[in-house]
Amino acid sequence: MAMDKTRTVVKIGGKEYTMTGFESEEYIHRVAIYVDRKMSELKSQYVNLNPSTLAVLTALYGVFGAIP
Repeated sequence: MAMDKTRTVVKIGGKEYTMTGFESEEYIHRVAIYVDRKMSELKSQYVNLNPSTLAVLTALYGVFGAIP
């Protein structure tokens, strides 16, 4: 049985991204909200970060605790 992919648009860091996956639309939006908030938090703490470094730090903070 094939599962249908969910496709939805989310906003992270002021930009819109089209996301697809097998998770629910609600879950994808919850993850995007988490990432957006974490990115905003880091941006306010480290005001001189360029966008690439900010994205990498956000990703790293997002996986802390997820990898044993």
